Amino acid sequence: MPKRTKKTRRGRAPVVRNRRIKRNSTDRDQAQSDRLATSPDKSKRRGKRPAISARTGVLLRFLKGLGKPVAILLLLGAVVTGGVMAHRFVVQSPHFHVQRVEVSPTVHVTAGEVRRLAKIGPRTNIFTVPLDRVAARIKRHPWIATAKVLRRMPNAIRIEVTEHEAAAAVLVQGSRAVETRFYLVTAEGKAFKRASQAELAGLVLITGIDRTEYLQRKQSTRDRIRQAIAVYRRYTARAGRPRVGELHMDEVEGVTFYTAQRAVQVRFGRGDMAGKLRRYDRVLAELARRGQRAEAIRLDNQLHPAQVTVRLTRTQVSSSGAP
Repeated sequence: MPKRTKKTRRGRAPVVRNRRIKRNSTDRDQAQSDRLATSPDKSKRRGKRPAISARTGVLLRFLKGLGKPVAILLLLGAVVTGGVMAHRFVVQSPHFHVQRVEVSPTVHVTAGEVRRLAKIGPRTNIFTVPLDRVAARIKRHPWIATAKVLRRMPNAIRIEVTEHEAAAAVLVQGSRAVETRFYLVTAEGKAFKRASQAELAGLVLITGIDRTEYLQRKQSTRDRIRQAIAVYRRYTARAGRPRVGELHMDEVEGVTFYTAQRAVQVRFGRGDMAGKLRRYDRVLAELARRGQRAEAIRLDNQLHPAQVTVRLTRTQVSSSGAP
């Protein structure tokens, strides 16, 4: 007869429970051994720690003994010292001395003049060139409108300049002969330099500017010059019209042209320049058909804008027509 076992409160034998615990323990041991067999060796994965030399070890122990704040200060000092040494090398090294000063193409200013204004010596370090100050010195030349200075590593400076474009010459009339001067002006009416006789060639001359007005009312004078240049450009937009030598401006009478050949006076007055130019072309065609020459042509009749008055070399005739 088999031996009876002692039952628990739930009716289960302790032997059965012990078998389950033993089986679970065995399963955990087997799974752990499987993981150890499949996992890589940590020492192989991380690699061996490099050996620390004796000097490095002494330095580390020294820094550790000083404390963290002092060690940080020493490291910062080393970084700053290295930066100073690197800066000194860059500034003093002949490798960075300026060997070429390149200048963009110009018309009125030579490359040699630009280099003389730049004042960059052959042994100047490229990093010590004050780009803005060099550009300001170059812009002092009256013909130069803009200047830009660039570094070209390792040993070149590039200077890019743009020049003013003279649209006309202006005669500023003073009370004395020494105060009467010629100036070159841009299309915006800005005077940028005094004009020499050679520079006046090929430019229309704008007259009727008083020196006092020029000095005291600069903006209004510039506006008048700009408007005169705009009228002149509209006149020259069509080929075949007589070349203009002088353009006179008057606050009351408006604009008057004087042709370069035979100095024919053409008074356009104010307003409706497009219509007046059409009538002017008709008069020129009619004069050419008749073989006649005019001394003066007036298109400034405010009451009758369509009427054109022509004074011939000997007789005066008047013609009118629709615009």
